[in-house]
Amino acid sequence: MIPEWDSLPEDVWDYIFQRVNEDDFDAISRTCKLFLSITDRLRTTLTISNENVAVGILRRCRNIKRVNVHPNMQGDLDCLIRVISTSGVAIEALDLSDQKQSFASSSSIGEAGEGTLGRTLKILICSSIHWTLMDRDLVTISEAFPALKELEIAYEVQDVTDAGIAALASKFERLLSPLSLRSLVELCVHLRVPSA
Repeated sequence: MIPEWDSLPEDVWDYIFQRVNEDDFDAISRTCKLFLSITDRLRTTLTISNENVAVGILRRCRNIKRVNVHPNMQGDLDCLIRVISTSGVAIEALDLSDQKQSFASSSSIGEAGEGTLGRTLKILICSSIHWTLMDRDLVTISEAFPALKELEIAYEVQDVTDAGIAALASKFERLLSPLSLRSLVELCVHLRVPSA
């Protein structure tokens, strides 16, 4: 006789769900409370489209490593970043690509760095953002997120100057390696060393 599915031990379901694509967790989690509990524990990526929902999800899903903020997110971006930072979840990557909202100020970025996010964030993606990133923002980012290894600020119009990049680089001296310097020289065609 084949055993009933609900009589299988939780670790067996855990093993099964580890082989399932994370995109399918939503459908699986609606089946029963046990499946919801298991998928919450296994979920590592979260896309947030509503600020109000983020609190509950981050409370349930403690193993999230990457947060993608939907470009048309409903709610306040500053509040969302504050929620993420104070959640206690060790977020390693934060993707703010295509955001139409901006941080209210550099102080908002600094506040985000005071929580767990400041200690754990390694990747910050701000590509194609619809607000102006300035030198002071880069300095604040470098101070708020000392564990940062990747910062993507690809966008055509930014008020970032060589001084801002220099300030950012000075905070991350330990990250420079021969390979990273070679990549900078090869990929930044307009890179020049100022005369002393």
